[in-house]
Amino acid sequence: MEERVITTEELPSDSFEETLRPQVLDNLNGVSINMAKNQNLALNPEKINGVCGRLMCCLAYENESYFEYKKDLPRVGEVIKTKEGTGKVIYVDLFAKKYKIETEEGQIIDIEK
Repeated sequence: MEERVITTEELPSDSFEETLRPQVLDNLNGVSINMAKNQNLALNPEKINGVCGRLMCCLAYENESYFEYKKDLPRVGEVIKTKEGTGKVIYVDLFAKKYKIETEEGQIIDIEK
């Protein structure tokens, strides 16, 4: 089956859902705002809603990956001890598996997982 991007001009005005694949329709009910929060997305409807007016389906597809990436990394704001020192996590790069801490002395330390 060939897939392609559907532009808004191509959508039937009466029913957007008729243009979606059945697998996508099954996932629409499982998409939640918590998924956008988990993925650190701005909760701006223009950014997280698709052309159908609902939350983007890709949030559901990507959500599990974000949980996997996050499980081995500290959260922003967490105070942790490392061999370089103790500090508060100020930045996390999930995909590079890196984070930064700021020590009590104000030193910024980059840490790779």
